[in-house]
Amino acid sequence: MGASHKLPPSKVIYEPAIADRSITTKAGTRLSASTAPCYAELIVTQQRFPAVTFLYTLDGKPIVKTINEFEAADFSADTSTPQCTIGDSSFRVDEGSYGSGYIVSVDLPLPHAGRVRATFEWLSVESNLLQPPNVLAGDASWNMVAPRSDVSGRIEIFDRTGKSRRVVHFRGTGYHDHISGTDAFYHAIDHRHWGRVHFSDLTAVYCVKADCESELESAKLILTTEDSIDVRIAEFEKGAVSSKLGIRYPLELTLSDGEEVVLSVETVKVIESTFYHLRTISEMTLTLGDGKVHKNTGITEILAPGNMKYWLLRWFSDFTIERS
Repeated sequence: MGASHKLPPSKVIYEPAIADRSITTKAGTRLSASTAPCYAELIVTQQRFPAVTFLYTLDGKPIVKTINEFEAADFSADTSTPQCTIGDSSFRVDEGSYGSGYIVSVDLPLPHAGRVRATFEWLSVESNLLQPPNVLAGDASWNMVAPRSDVSGRIEIFDRTGKSRRVVHFRGTGYHDHISGTDAFYHAIDHRHWGRVHFSDLTAVYCVKADCESELESAKLILTTEDSIDVRIAEFEKGAVSSKLGIRYPLELTLSDGEEVVLSVETVKVIESTFYHLRTISEMTLTLGDGKVHKNTGITEILAPGNMKYWLLRWFSDFTIERS
């Protein structure tokens, strides 16, 4: 490159990694001791920070939302059993005579002072019905770990003086899945729209997605009971579309296996939105081949990670993160 611009011979200098995540460069300031008249710096950071996010909503209204990043030294995990600790928060698998599940403890500072402490016990009802997917380099995989769990717990919110301001006891039905990959999601996922709803005798889960390579949408409709899972390729039709923070999402969605099962999804309210992720409350209606109709409220999510390619949106998103 130097020759093409008629520059004198150049030299590449490698400097030790910089620990500070906030790097500001100004004219006349150099990270190396070079005094060359033509000088350029390329700064590449690959630091990763463990994080804990907690969101508590009531009737679709966010009551508590906090995202906290920690130093690498604040993370620990056990390689023999599934458990990890980040700061004062932790997750572990627990087994007893009544069944198996998870224990989740959250202890986090809140934006503008205050603190939230919460403990939840997840007792798996429908779980491990599918083999965990193999994650290949550059791919992103979806692991639906536990479609249904009985969840009980306690949430306590403190003010800046340490005084308890609110205590909530919770018991209900929970769901656990996660998406994992070996690279940034925007390299593998174009967009992903998925949701779940619990009924008295079964759980319905759906997913409409497009990968970056093809950008062609495909859909699955999944029905689970306590000891069985039925995964079906689905046809789908979207209704009117709305948009929030650049993410387009359908207000109505209908999925069908083409034979006997139809799931209708109608967006009721957005409960969380960022530049790359949207979560809503939806009314869902499941019609089975025998004519039986199930109705209940469920949760839908839309992931559009492409926006995070842009440093300005990452910069804005950074303002929502607390650092411990």
